[in-house]
Amino acid sequence: MNYKKRFALELHIARSHKHMSQRVLAMEIGTTQSEVCNWERANIFPNLFTILALQRILNADFLTNIVAAYDQKMEEEEKNKAEHGVKRDFVILKR
Repeated sequence: MNYKKRFALELHIARSHKHMSQRVLAMEIGTTQSEVCNWERANIFPNLFTILALQRILNADFLTNIVAAYDQKMEEEEKNKAEHGVKRDFVILKR
């Protein structure tokens, strides 16, 4: 299970244990209900500040572990790019 799906599942479980709707959780964080819905569907991954707010509101320590796994995956991708030599994303125009 990848980190987005795991995060979505854990978020849904923590929210239901608190008997909190998506709308109420969104109001507590200061975001929209559609964003919370997208997090639970694993469409998008929230930023670090939102994750910390979720952890505080839901009293859930699992989020820290998921973020650590996400950071580790990103470091591995960067390492692979450095080892295999990635082409640049931009083109230098000659005059």
